[in-house]
Amino acid sequence: MQRSKHFDFISKVVGSSRYLHHKAVKYHRKSGSSIIRSDIVGEKVEQDTRMLVNYLLNQGDTRAKCLDISTVVVSTAIIGPGGIGKTTLARMIFNDSAVEEMFDKRIWLSVNQDVDETDVLQRVLAALDGNSNLRGSVGDKDQLECAVKCAARHKKFLLVMDDVWSDSIWNELLRVPLNDGAPGSQVLVTTRNHGVACRMKAQSFHHTDKLNPEDCWSLLKKVVFNDEDKSEIVGLEDIGMDIVKRCDGLPLAVKVVGGLLLSRSRRRGAWMDILDHFAWSLMSDDLNNAVFLSYEELSPPLKQCFLQCSLIPKSKVIRRRTIVQMWIAEGFVRDDTGSQLPEDLGIEYYKELISRNLLEYDTQIKDQSGWIMHDVVRSFAQYVIRDEGLLVNEGKSINSSVGNLKFRRLSVSKKEVDCGYLQKQKSLRTLMPFGTTKVELKFLLNKFSYLRVLHLQDADVTELPESVCDLCHLRYLGLEGTGITTIPRGIGNLKFLQHMAFNRCKMLMQLPDSIVKLQHLMSLDIRGTKISSIVGGFGNLQNLVQLWGFPTNLQDNIDDSCSLGELGSLSKVKLLGIEGLEKAFAGSMVTGAKLSSKAHPQSWSLDAAVCSKKTMRWKITAESIIHESKRCLMIYALHLA
Repeated sequence: MQRSKHFDFISKVVGSSRYLHHKAVKYHRKSGSSIIRSDIVGEKVEQDTRMLVNYLLNQGDTRAKCLDISTVVVSTAIIGPGGIGKTTLARMIFNDSAVEEMFDKRIWLSVNQDVDETDVLQRVLAALDGNSNLRGSVGDKDQLECAVKCAARHKKFLLVMDDVWSDSIWNELLRVPLNDGAPGSQVLVTTRNHGVACRMKAQSFHHTDKLNPEDCWSLLKKVVFNDEDKSEIVGLEDIGMDIVKRCDGLPLAVKVVGGLLLSRSRRRGAWMDILDHFAWSLMSDDLNNAVFLSYEELSPPLKQCFLQCSLIPKSKVIRRRTIVQMWIAEGFVRDDTGSQLPEDLGIEYYKELISRNLLEYDTQIKDQSGWIMHDVVRSFAQYVIRDEGLLVNEGKSINSSVGNLKFRRLSVSKKEVDCGYLQKQKSLRTLMPFGTTKVELKFLLNKFSYLRVLHLQDADVTELPESVCDLCHLRYLGLEGTGITTIPRGIGNLKFLQHMAFNRCKMLMQLPDSIVKLQHLMSLDIRGTKISSIVGGFGNLQNLVQLWGFPTNLQDNIDDSCSLGELGSLSKVKLLGIEGLEKAFAGSMVTGAKLSSKAHPQSWSLDAAVCSKKTMRWKITAESIIHESKRCLMIYALHLA
């Protein structure tokens, strides 16, 4: 279903922003930005959760006892419009302790409107069998279906499919492979369309209701206030109730407006400005009005960062660090005063978007480094950016989507890409082929002379052509999870390159010597590669802030000098991962790394594989490193294997 018609009003007002040039956002929560605010308010949602959990448990028990009933069915469909709280309710059921205890496996599947069947099968397989050798591989559909069928056999599972747009994902893709699950296995779906639930033959239907005004006000208070702010709550309650009435009982609208109020002062005048904002009168859809209101009050750089996020496919996990690096490469993150590192300012931007509820933490990633964007918010952002940026999912033709338009940012999540149409996009600044997308880079890169961001996470790429070295404006090169084996020797010619990610490139064995010429390089990630040594002179990269997977290496067989010494001059490093510490000797080689001299320590990871003959040497080395660095760093992880 096309949603762009809902946003026609934007064309009239976007570009004439009424953004108020107030000072930096002041967060009123004393506990800081690490707090995850609850979406749960009112007795109704608690009652609905208990009712649906009991239904699932009873159904599971009944079907488990009837061994002749082996067919896995859709037990429950949660139905309602976007932003009404379907996902929140499904999450509460999914995370219920009784549900967790009942099922061998629980699978959470966020579903795209344009389904990539291979990607869906890979995600289900990974949840059922994390050790499968097909996990993360391209694999053909038939092969993945067989693997899912084997992984599901005799397992009692709960599959939650969130935001389903078509019954085909179950009826034509997953039903048969999952049918060998143990008796009592069940499926729960959330959807906006009652017809979809009927065609999936759901056994029960739960229609999600809007929140009443009192519960909306309770949710707004949870977003904006601390428990001890009682006097301020009383003084603003009348205006707050008027504001939540404009949200029409939709939790997402309340959260988005609450995120905006969190960034404002608690004066009645500031709240009246939000209540009387022109955005509320633009159209009858209160949810889209709320999103537009929050967007309009973002600073210009934050608007760019927000819109960039909408080009990431829903099913792809992009960590906070990666999206911030893309923002920096695009030039969205700038501190004209020079008082902050770009990474620090970028993290502030990220936290503000989280605070505004325009982005949300991905609860499946425990360290809060992952994020998601609600479909309603994503649709809004994609409409705003439609003339400059495009996401092409599976099921969409790239030639019909692109046409004769000239884009600056293009994201592709398809198996096959017509390079002819891509070559016409000569103004591209960002190119992001994802997942199973097969890309012939050698025929493409020489066409994109303005490219700043090239992100190829898990794409079907085995060779990085020499032509990448001609992308003189390139700032970000992300090849995470690809099959590349070598990096072109001329990579050092990219004098503006700031970020390189080669993590999970399992076949990559060496970095070219020219890497030491990248004087603007700020981050390098080589975890999960076969790289065992770093070229001499690496310490000249004075702007490095993040370094992951640095290999400890005996530089020669004469004096056993350790490559840890190369870290000595990297004074800006904040995030550091060192691997293979069992190779290091204690004393001067460890001291040479000058860990205690780092000006901006934040989180460092030390990794060592301990073998019997080297155990004592490792203990001495570890003690030396910790003693050398204990005054200034937090060891993020210490792995002993």
